[in-house]
This record gives sequence, structure tokens and C-alpha cells, in this order.
Amino acid sequence: MHLLFLCSQNKRRSLTAEKLFDGYEGHQARSAGTENNARVKVTPGLLGWADMIFCMEKQDPNGNII
Repeated sequence: MHLLFLCSQNKRRSLTAEKLFDGYEGHQARSAGTENNARVKVTPGLLGWADMIFCMEKQDPNGNII
């Protein structure tokens, strides 16, 4: 299964999850960020690649708690 982990900057949360889950029980994991200054910015290609997406944020871009 392809797992995609997202957070704002792709520097801690999502990157850590990628490292933990990549290869675990045969899963392939990638991570990306949603902000312009993200280490790896999320793309339509990454979204299409993923079978499951984990959003690791407390708020959406409008500041609403999710």
C-alpha cells in the first residue's frame, strides 16, 4: 500500500512518519508539505500515487480545527 504523510513543512512530523512506515509490512511511504517553504512540496502526482493519505495538522489552511 502507498502511504502519504502530509504536514505543513515536511521537516518533522510527516518526514518522521515516512521513515517509520516505509518498508513496514510491505508499505511504501512518502511525505510532503503543504506550505511553499516545505522540504518536499505536495504535488498532484504524489496525491495520485497514494492509496492512503494522512494529514498531520491540527488546523486546515483557513485556521479551522480539524
